[in-house]
Amino acid sequence: MSNLAQPLTRYCYRDYASWPESLRGELIDGEFFAQSAPSTTHQRISMQLSGQLWTQLKGRRCQPYASPIDVLLKRSVEASDDDAGTVLQPDLLIVCDPAKITSRYLRGAPEFVLEILSPATARHDQVVKLRLYEQHGVQEFWTLDPDTRVLMIYTQDRPNHYGPTRVLEATGKTPLTVVDDVVVDWDEVFEEPLPG
Repeated sequence: MSNLAQPLTRYCYRDYASWPESLRGELIDGEFFAQSAPSTTHQRISMQLSGQLWTQLKGRRCQPYASPIDVLLKRSVEASDDDAGTVLQPDLLIVCDPAKITSRYLRGAPEFVLEILSPATARHDQVVKLRLYEQHGVQEFWTLDPDTRVLMIYTQDRPNHYGPTRVLEATGKTPLTVVDDVVVDWDEVFEEPLPG
């Protein structure tokens, strides 16, 4: 993951929204971080997980979304959306507050986020984005390493603070804490061999 911004250059959502769609990336505190297209393994896992979440949440208040979708995280509720300096694209998320959903993006922290790690993004997801999700109130954050099948679960134990990390093997079924009656079936996710 590389930072394409010039030194001291800061961008906001207004700038970001004006760029061509072919320019993939995220804004973090005004800095642009380019992203490359995900691998076929990443996409297969994402599709499997998206399907499971969609099926379980169909017709319910909480709604699942998959990347690419912009999530604007602002320093204060008073700040305008156009001035937001942090725009992330989580791999998968669930949002339960309809007021956060606009026609172009999601405004504010989702209740649940899952990031599928890759060698190029693992440190970024596990350090930088973890800090942002924690500070902005994402109640439950999962990271999945597709190669080792290690699942790390972070859950807020008080506002804007994650308690002890749970480290599991992505096998069997894992329920979400923040959304009732939603379970990820890892045996379905990994039932077919992933591309080498």
